[in-house]
Amino acid sequence: VISRIVLKDAQVDMQRTAGGLRNWRLINPDYRGPAKIKLLSLEAYRTTLRFADRSREFDIRFASSALEPVAVSPQSGKPLTQKIDIKGVYRGGDFNAQAFTGDVLTFLETRQYFPVRGHVIAGKTRLDLDGMAADMFRRPLLDANVRIAGPTLSQLHPFILLRPAVSRPYGVEAQVVKIEDKYTFTRLRGKIGETDLAGDAAHDLRNERSYWRADLGSESANLFDLRSLAGVDYPAESLAGAAAKQAGSRTNPPNRLFPRHAFKPDHFRTFDAHISLDAKKLKAPGMPALDSLRFTAALQDGVLQIEPVDFGIAGGHARGRGTLDTRKQPPYARAALELHDLSLERLFPKLPAPARRIGALKGKLQFEGRGESIAAVLGGASGKLEIELEGGSISNLLDAKLSLNLGKIAGLMLRGDRDIPIRCGMAAFDFRNGYGKSRVLLVETEQTRIEGTGAIYLRDERLDLLLTPRPKNPGLLTLGSAIHVRGSFKRPEFTLDKGAARAPEPLSNVHCPEGAALPAAGPSTPARSSVSIRPAS
Repeated sequence: VISRIVLKDAQVDMQRTAGGLRNWRLINPDYRGPAKIKLLSLEAYRTTLRFADRSREFDIRFASSALEPVAVSPQSGKPLTQKIDIKGVYRGGDFNAQAFTGDVLTFLETRQYFPVRGHVIAGKTRLDLDGMAADMFRRPLLDANVRIAGPTLSQLHPFILLRPAVSRPYGVEAQVVKIEDKYTFTRLRGKIGETDLAGDAAHDLRNERSYWRADLGSESANLFDLRSLAGVDYPAESLAGAAAKQAGSRTNPPNRLFPRHAFKPDHFRTFDAHISLDAKKLKAPGMPALDSLRFTAALQDGVLQIEPVDFGIAGGHARGRGTLDTRKQPPYARAALELHDLSLERLFPKLPAPARRIGALKGKLQFEGRGESIAAVLGGASGKLEIELEGGSISNLLDAKLSLNLGKIAGLMLRGDRDIPIRCGMAAFDFRNGYGKSRVLLVETEQTRIEGTGAIYLRDERLDLLLTPRPKNPGLLTLGSAIHVRGSFKRPEFTLDKGAARAPEPLSNVHCPEGAALPAAGPSTPARSSVSIRPAS
């Protein structure tokens, strides 16, 4: 055990081959066993040192010189007397650094801190550090303010073992304390893309297994930036570069709604975590109805449980829980959400102005399925979707248009429009293997009853619905047609189906008294109707 070595005007070159041979062994140079010498601390003046370990793809060069004039570390309050210039290669990645330190550097088992202030640069990624460190080998100790910034998280590899996702530019700062096998991050704040983050975090090894904990808040967040933190690449079509755009077109077709990025089971099984996030404002391109996000997620042994989760959507909320089990192949997922006070105007911003007085939506969503991505899980999912319309009113003119009553439309255009109350609105679908069959589709006002039937195809992200208007007081100029809704989820099309005959009796026995409820899920008698539903795909 060497407690300290002092070097002056020295040149040191230490190399270890991939096979374990070490050039500093002057006696018995073929020995490949454990090291027999411990160096606890070092003083180096006007010294150059190179250390290369071929087995770890590590090659680093130091050059020390006196720092004039002597400075004082703002964090530690201790004098900085030495300047160290560093260049190196780690796992194929080049980096360079500069550090200001005290006279003595500690390597092993001393628990003696020395001041350090400096930076490390790899490509366009930069890490700045100011504080104290000790015992830099094996189990280093650290108490410093650390800031890291770069153009994308993915460039942190190969310097860290994980392969972070492609992200937008980021910058994060925190007070970092490292003791034994645990890091704690306090006063954490930063930004990635459009997302700001603040809070506390910790990382430690539990029985040699990595464990992360974080409690974070955000005043404004972008969903795609948050997905980058979770290991999903930022959409390639939104980043510069033809190659990235080409890759994005393969994984995220523009006409698709459900994410098709494959789960990475190995990532889920290599560490455990407990993460909570409260994003007060949330947005995502193509999803203007998103308002906020709050969740707590626990990952253990490859099973991700999110409970509770609260999406702010269209002025209301979707609250519930979800599970993803990557231990099974393909991964298994299930989720349950309750919908409260969702605004139709926010959900469908292209609604005509007279329709924007329609009331709010509530409902339930339950599903389970297996697949390699969210799109694959939903494409084969089984479950149910139930939605009810709470209160509201509708333009009398719009009601006449929905009922295809030309005489009433003409009269209202002459006499003037007014609002009439909506008695109820209901929709329920039962899903099996990605195919959803309507249990009930109904909107009823005091003057019109619109019934429907049809199907939703989750695998193809398409729908095929037929809505049959029934004026309660039909006139001579009432069209005998139905409204056909079909196409993709993102671009549905509405057409009049003149060939669809009206059913002589209601399609369902659901009515709208006070406290009306959706019929229970399960086998039902086929609706009596001559309407034929043609699958969209």
